[in-house]
Amino acid sequence: MFGDSMFSGLKQKPGHVADVFIVTVDFDDTLAYRQHLKVEFARKLFGIDISLEQGKEDTFPLGAQKYKEMKPSIEKAVDRYELMPDCHDVLWNLQARSFRFAVVTSRTGKEDLKLTEDFIKRHQLPINYFHATNSLPKDYICNRLRSRAMIDDIYKNLEKLSNTSVKLFFLKHSWNAREIPAFPQQDITIVNNWIEFGNELLKLKELHEAICYFNGWENNFKNVPRIAEFAKRHHSESYELVDNYRKAPANA
Repeated sequence: MFGDSMFSGLKQKPGHVADVFIVTVDFDDTLAYRQHLKVEFARKLFGIDISLEQGKEDTFPLGAQKYKEMKPSIEKAVDRYELMPDCHDVLWNLQARSFRFAVVTSRTGKEDLKLTEDFIKRHQLPINYFHATNSLPKDYICNRLRSRAMIDDIYKNLEKLSNTSVKLFFLKHSWNAREIPAFPQQDITIVNNWIEFGNELLKLKELHEAICYFNGWENNFKNVPRIAEFAKRHHSESYELVDNYRKAPANA
């Protein structure tokens, strides 16, 4: 079955506690930092100096077409990418709490996907599932992967998932902050770093447990849509719900 490897080695838990909590993660500039290479290749290929903020398709000084010409060179230089700060420790800490992770990337082709896998192995991250979109929408892939949360550094990518059961997180950098609209969507949570993201995931996991505990639901993939819908409808009550859950006999 699709993604079965992420379910192996897990012990059965009480019904309101998920056996596994799957999170999908974007690769470029979410898991792996590469913005410095855009500055370098802009100078090398076109002889221009750019800021980090100009290293995006819609802000590149020479226009979108020149950016697209530069992009393949950057995507092949994965061995020079840097791991996002605190990413390693956050992933391993969450792994110990039944979280499992899958990389979902817009990169296409086996060679590009292999480069991402090599990066993950080199940095010894607890991720063993990789999926290229191959023009498929990310919401379709997240649903197939049984994902409960997704993090990306491109705001418009997350907006496309706004009507799904996936909790959305936007990783804010200095160069992508301008993507955030004046009135951000309520269902997209903005985080500034991986530590914040990890803390938000722990809160989300506990909220899902509380919802299932008080509704008598099994905390499984089949029920994720109604768990997510309940969370949206009762958003203002979530803190009280979690507080009561912490006091419940099952957690005493």
